[in-house]
Amino acid sequence: MERIISPSIARTTARALGEVQISSVSQETILHRIHDNPELGYRLLQTLSRRIRELEEEMIRYIVSG
Repeated sequence: MERIISPSIARTTARALGEVQISSVSQETILHRIHDNPELGYRLLQTLSRRIRELEEEMIRYIVSG
């Protein structure tokens, strides 16, 4: 999702616990989908907001414990 807003290269590492399938969607396609279905944009904002809150909580735990 980071790349929807910022076209920079995402630097993330993940390890799958089982079989996975990865697909890529262009920024243009996502923007067209949001235009056609504003609910998608709303759900993306909800997800981003939740992830920001989780990162804030993680940072606070790190600062308090450190």
